[in-house]
Amino acid sequence: MTLLRESFGGINARFHLVGLYATSAVLSRISFALAVENPEWALPAGIVLVIYSGVGFGISGLVFQEASRRRERIPFGRYVRALFLPLLWLWLEANLIVSGLFAFGAASYFVAVRPPASFEEFLTATGVWAAQPVELAMDILLLYAWPLCILSRERGERRAPIREGWRLLRLRAADSLRLLLLPALVVSLKGGLAYARGVKGENAPPDVPEVLIIFAGCYLELVALYGAARVVLERATAEGRDGRDAGDSRGAGDDRAADDDRDADDGRDAGAIRPPPGPRA
Repeated sequence: MTLLRESFGGINARFHLVGLYATSAVLSRISFALAVENPEWALPAGIVLVIYSGVGFGISGLVFQEASRRRERIPFGRYVRALFLPLLWLWLEANLIVSGLFAFGAASYFVAVRPPASFEEFLTATGVWAAQPVELAMDILLLYAWPLCILSRERGERRAPIREGWRLLRLRAADSLRLLLLPALVVSLKGGLAYARGVKGENAPPDVPEVLIIFAGCYLELVALYGAARVVLERATAEGRDGRDAGDSRGAGDDRAADDDRDADDGRDAGAIRPPPGPRA
């Protein structure tokens, strides 16, 4: 079974997650359009955005849980509480990196070419038409960083998700290319719709074609997350096996170091996400 087939099967078995995710995304898009037309909607739109983010983070945890195929279940609410700040910070960090690189490139082009438009007008126009490439670059950067962040939060470990994810992107190049075809398809659909609407239609309320694209985007996004989670979990299992093999080869003189390692692991596990305790006998 190929990775993509397995990923589609895993999400199809939990298709209600797609419906919940897409519904929250459409509501967030509607509230944003209303806030653009009427500033009085700014506060409700902000609340809807926070709810949409929490739903997305919680669903990310549930998809990761499905990919792990474990029996112990962690509820949706616990994932939302545990992942909200780590995943939000990861998204902001990746957005800062990608947007900074695009802004630097645009500024360098402006200085070299000196177009007739002012720098503010040039930067605004560039930001509108560069939205889809920026989104695709974000998808590439977060492909494995997202499940790595969830894994580190579940285990209470300290990781550098973006750096480790970039390394894994190169190590599993074939699987990465297959998974990245999904967000690339979504970005192309969004880009085609944005091109057909033009700049004036960017902040218009969503119509039926846009709602369908949002639904397809949420579906393919979760499929890619499932596949990326499988890759991350396979890598983590292999690293754990290598660590156990290395521990078995140590002599008796290293027992104290092993105890120190276990103590450190216990300290890291203190912040891990735990399944709720079962009923008492």
